[in-house]
Amino acid sequence: MFKETLGKIRLGRVHLNTLDRPPAFAGIRPASPERLRQIARFLAPLPVEIISRKAEAVPRIDLSRHNIGHILATLRRRPMTVEDLSATLAKNINEMYVLLDILLNKKLITTQVVNNRTFYQAL
Repeated sequence: MFKETLGKIRLGRVHLNTLDRPPAFAGIRPASPERLRQIARFLAPLPVEIISRKAEAVPRIDLSRHNIGHILATLRRRPMTVEDLSATLAKNINEMYVLLDILLNKKLITTQVVNNRTFYQAL
């Protein structure tokens, strides 16, 4: 419901941040950069920017057929890690995580772990 409500507002950007100084209340801990990326992926395709001294910003994510097609064509040639894809396609790694998560959910790609590294491949 939260995501749908944000979508209806037509926001220019969603700022996502975490604690970066001592908390006002005991027991409060900052979210990890990975947790912030998970939340950003959940909110896709909304334009999410991670505001943190430790995390990279997530730019607007291009979900066009051309962009998705380019990723799938690349993965049809050979399996790649997210780092490989990010470098090959000149995309921010956080953007790649979001795009790969979407493709996984649509069952257009799969993963395989080899030597503790996750490789993505087109189905």
